[in-house]
Amino acid sequence: MPTIIINKKYNQMKKKLLTFLLLSFCTTLSFANGEQEKVNLTLQIINQTGSVPYIPHAPVRIPILYQDGHTLTFESSHTEYILTLVKDNEQEYSTIISSTTTQIVLPEHLEGEYEIQLVSNRIVFIGNITL
Repeated sequence: MPTIIINKKYNQMKKKLLTFLLLSFCTTLSFANGEQEKVNLTLQIINQTGSVPYIPHAPVRIPILYQDGHTLTFESSHTEYILTLVKDNEQEYSTIISSTTTQIVLPEHLEGEYEIQLVSNRIVFIGNITL
């Protein structure tokens, strides 16, 4: 009887260890493939003149965004955004990012420092990236 209990515990430990190692490997692999840098975003509220000031009904969650070269990756779910890249006060690139998109690859011809803007309704998240 004791042999059966020991074997069950041993198998449970093996499963837990294997699961832990697999999760550790996947986490390490996702960040080891490139030089991902977190994009620091700040929140701004767009107030249109002549309208009532916009006050969000719930706390606003700033998206967590990583950059690896021309690839941008969202860490978690997000709402739909209009992504705009601005250089020298001129819009250089703009696209719509659906709420199901986790990665977006920016065109290779874009180079230099840009202000990145993620706009959703009357809220804009602003940061800086270098391509």
